[in-house]
Amino acid sequence: MTTPLSLAIRQARLTVVRDNISAIRLYEGTLPASPDGTTTDTLLATLTLDTPAGAIGADGAMATLTVTTPIITNVAVTGVVAWARFVDDTGVAVMDCLVSSVPNSTPVVLSDTQIFVGAEVQLLSCVITES
Repeated sequence: MTTPLSLAIRQARLTVVRDNISAIRLYEGTLPASPDGTTTDTLLATLTLDTPAGAIGADGAMATLTVTTPIITNVAVTGVVAWARFVDDTGVAVMDCLVSSVPNSTPVVLSDTQIFVGAEVQLLSCVITES
């Protein structure tokens, strides 16, 4: 059974996430069931986040973490980005989510999901929610 939490508590949980993420790793493949395990999917690029990584807010009754954008990085390996792993400053996984290039369709929105080695990829938006 789900126990509803207050907006303030959901914002506090997102603050913990924000304070523990330092990069977003972009992978091709299938989103893992949990960030607790390792992945064998191909790492295509890594986006380095600001400190703190973004701002905590609210959209109606929903708590939000909006990551500071834009962030641009060079692509390490050619591929199609399918999912992202947020990691702390030691590389330990904090959370995983889907990725797309369509605004408001996934938490992470990139300039393009088909990326090529040596080119740039840009994080256009990133909004993580707690409802």
